[in-house]
Amino acid sequence: MSLPAPRTEGTGASGFPRRVLHVFGTMHRGGAELRTVEIMRRTDARLVVQEFATLSGNPGTLDDEIRRLGGAVHPCRLDAGFAPRFMRLIRERRIDVVHSHVFLTSGMMLALALAVGVPQRIAHFRSTSDGQPSTVRRRAYRAGMRRLLDATATDLVGVSAASLVAGWSPGWQHDRRCQVIYNGVDPARFADAVDDGGVRAELAVPAGAPLLVQVGRFDPPKNHRFTATLLPLLPHAHVVFVGRGGTALEAEAQRQLAASGCRARAHFVGERTDVGRWLVAADASILPSVVEGLPGVVLESLACGTPVLAADLPGVREVADRVEGVTVVPTTSPGAWADALRSMPSPTPAARARLRAGLAASPFTIDAAVAGHVALWTRPRRRGDS
Repeated sequence: MSLPAPRTEGTGASGFPRRVLHVFGTMHRGGAELRTVEIMRRTDARLVVQEFATLSGNPGTLDDEIRRLGGAVHPCRLDAGFAPRFMRLIRERRIDVVHSHVFLTSGMMLALALAVGVPQRIAHFRSTSDGQPSTVRRRAYRAGMRRLLDATATDLVGVSAASLVAGWSPGWQHDRRCQVIYNGVDPARFADAVDDGGVRAELAVPAGAPLLVQVGRFDPPKNHRFTATLLPLLPHAHVVFVGRGGTALEAEAQRQLAASGCRARAHFVGERTDVGRWLVAADASILPSVVEGLPGVVLESLACGTPVLAADLPGVREVADRVEGVTVVPTTSPGAWADALRSMPSPTPAARARLRAGLAASPFTIDAAVAGHVALWTRPRRRGDS
């Protein structure tokens, strides 16, 4: 299907709407992808028009939503022919802003954007790691990409201070291009999340049994194996895994739980659009991840009034320092996690209301995130932008 010709009136170096091209791997239901689409949903298209280039070249579960919102998704596989395809896409769509979300690989994206004259080039750090072993080759790649970013980026954005420290520089505060724009959730979207015992009935969880939930795709950084090790230490607890599965990691977690005799207390429900229902049904949300920039599931849990037990990660601490309801476990010992969970009372309605109110009054709301992004995309061009 051919795309409609881009609007030309008002576009350009200083006019509106600004045309933003986001760069992602695939537009699946991950944290960064969901947050970006939520921002798109709330952004005035008279100011900003948003499109997406996907480096996997594969369709994503959010593609149809993006199109319904008036955007476009352009598969642009990162292969030998990528560079000319990507530059042609930028020219044909008359892109004003390239906003790349692919960690240090953004250096390549912004260099190509500069080559075709895109005036604003944004690298967005959404994690504290690229998830790759630190081999000699990988360290050389990282150094090369940082040099490219230094030469080509007009803006460097982190979802947390920790993501800018790890992705860019410990001295990021002294670089005028850098800023933190926190991820945000919509408290109102979760305010009506109710369960009324439906989840427990569906999963046959006995009354009074602790119910834990872990939200996240089956991917190594999410550390589902740790949860499989934890459950045997909580003999009455049940855990629900919410997130895209069908992978070897999911199968491994299931085998691990079966071997320890806990398989009947572990429930794999797959990718869901009603995440709030599962969170509000739980006594606690757990986040044993080994890498996170600013975990959206922590914010979603608090918006549901569900307390969180999380790994000691810098991005998690940025949330815990600003809102109530996040307990950070400064150890990777399953025994310490089990002790912490046993000491966490099941949240009362009043406690849930307090957590929801705290999140709504925090900097981690969707309104704050939208304001930050729109201000970034529509700011006057600075000297040095080209």
